[in-house]
Amino acid sequence: MRLIIVSNNKDKIKDLKYLLNINNVKLDILTLNDIGYDEEIIEFGKTFAQNALIKAQTIAYLYPNDLIIADDSGLCVEALDDAPNIYSSRYANASTNIDQANMDKLLFNLNGILNRKAHFISMLCVIQPNQEPFFVQGKVNGTILHKQIGTNGFGYDQIFSLDGETSFAQLTLIEKNKYSHRQKAFEKLFSLSFWELYV
Repeated sequence: MRLIIVSNNKDKIKDLKYLLNINNVKLDILTLNDIGYDEEIIEFGKTFAQNALIKAQTIAYLYPNDLIIADDSGLCVEALDDAPNIYSSRYANASTNIDQANMDKLLFNLNGILNRKAHFISMLCVIQPNQEPFFVQGKVNGTILHKQIGTNGFGYDQIFSLDGETSFAQLTLIEKNKYSHRQKAFEKLFSLSFWELYV
């Protein structure tokens, strides 16, 4: 048995592999690129859970004897009715410089708005061989800064802050993953008894 991460996003994979490795997962960890899957998985769900399920089931159907983990995650901003939400990665509908375009649009839409409360969500869908899918969710609360700060991270990390001053992009991978939404989701996953089979 192998563990397949349903992603080709190198930054997300880096986060996920780090969290799996520090928890001593003994399975070989593969990505979509590693298994030669290069088709686009259309995320037509209306929630993070639905999109995570779509991704996980697509690969579990092809690789029924492997452990499948799919993450669907995003940023929710209170003053924007929780936008960009499930559309976080395609908020600006840009084809190049996607992260920058998404941040630019978000900061523009928040211009002049005092309420900067936001949260990141990570929804993991896990499918074991011959088992029904199940879900764990991680959430981290913070605020949206007024400008980009830092050079690490990806997505909205340069404008998301836990303390209103320091962005996620100013933290190292180790520091970020003490607090991140994915870390919180994996905490829940690793606390489940079935996980003893894989460490």
